Amino acid sequence: MFSQSLKGKLVDHENHILSNLSLTLFIDNRTYQTVSATDGTFIFDNILSIEYETIPSGYIISNNYPNPFNPLTRIMVTLPSNGNVKISTYNLLGEKVISDVSMELTSGSHSIDLEFDGLPNGVYFANVSIDDKLSVVKKLMLLYGSQHLFPIGNSADTRNIHVNKNTETIKIDSLIVSSKIIGKKVLINLPSIIGNSLDLGDVVIERFCPGLPTILYEGKTYNTIQIGEQFWLKENLDIGRMILGDSNPSNNGVIEKYSYDNDTNYSNIYGGLYQWDEAMKYSPNEGSKGICPDGWHIPTKSEFEKLIETVDSNSNYLKAFSENDNSNLSGFSALIAGHRNPDGLFRMLESNTSFWLSSEFFTGDAFYAYIRKNNNEINIDFCVKDYAFSIRCLKD
Repeated sequence: MFSQSLKGKLVDHENHILSNLSLTLFIDNRTYQTVSATDGTFIFDNILSIEYETIPSGYIISNNYPNPFNPLTRIMVTLPSNGNVKISTYNLLGEKVISDVSMELTSGSHSIDLEFDGLPNGVYFANVSIDDKLSVVKKLMLLYGSQHLFPIGNSADTRNIHVNKNTETIKIDSLIVSSKIIGKKVLINLPSIIGNSLDLGDVVIERFCPGLPTILYEGKTYNTIQIGEQFWLKENLDIGRMILGDSNPSNNGVIEKYSYDNDTNYSNIYGGLYQWDEAMKYSPNEGSKGICPDGWHIPTKSEFEKLIETVDSNSNYLKAFSENDNSNLSGFSALIAGHRNPDGLFRMLESNTSFWLSSEFFTGDAFYAYIRKNNNEINIDFCVKDYAFSIRCLKD
């Protein structure tokens, strides 16, 4: 038996280090587990290659390639002398799914293609038998949209997929990276391990909303971030016409915001501040879109409580102390934006930050969430709707 290793470094799509994430490696019917270190690096040791002692001398049966496949896959068979090779394929219920392959082969290496066109995605098994001397079962993963294999003889497919004792090649089925905050990310089509080890280098984990890394809304670009099962805008909203702190918005069809100390430089950095009714576009309905982009809404109390649960009630996972501060592990990046009081005064910049929730307490009061700079608590309370707080949008 031959032992090999796999290593790499986890970073997100913005090249931030991802530490303390669980990694599970799947190879054939074996699994290996590890955790990324504080610098994002990881290593799997003692990955086992084919147990050649279970196969008579001179016989080699490779894992299928590619795996997952779509819908054609290939197995390499090496014989020391002429023999009959038979391959039977089954689903998880033990039912045969395609016709048996049976052929007389000469000594040497041979490629055998298996066609699964029309069968559903899923796990299958190929029983490869050679005369009465050996029988080996291989696990196959059919996944439409995964790697395509050209038929034998097509010059477009020039890959060498032969597995033997000299090259010691191991095909990786998949690598799963997961945590409570980033959810579960499945990586396939990774390189094979050849020789003693494979260094994957930087393994990039995309943490934005799938297919939607950014949103252009009212002339400003907002980033998206996945936290657990939720997708958030990474910045506070900053849209609408600025009004002075000593005035109040009205239901006039124009979005009206405050900028801290009546200075637009603050809203450019921290986002606008909005009274509850204005942010909700004067709708009392919990979960309303309000002033958020299409497909997004102002979070409800229960939705923000879900966020709090995901980050273990620790605000250090959410807050940031500058525009370029990436120390918060969730990527929520909440700047300490302060707020506007009902008396028109601006307070608490760089001391605490508050977010309106779309859940009412009473007719004149609504719930909000707030974070203080100097402790790790995340709190939800209620107050009159005349305060002006930040707005952070959640994907529908």
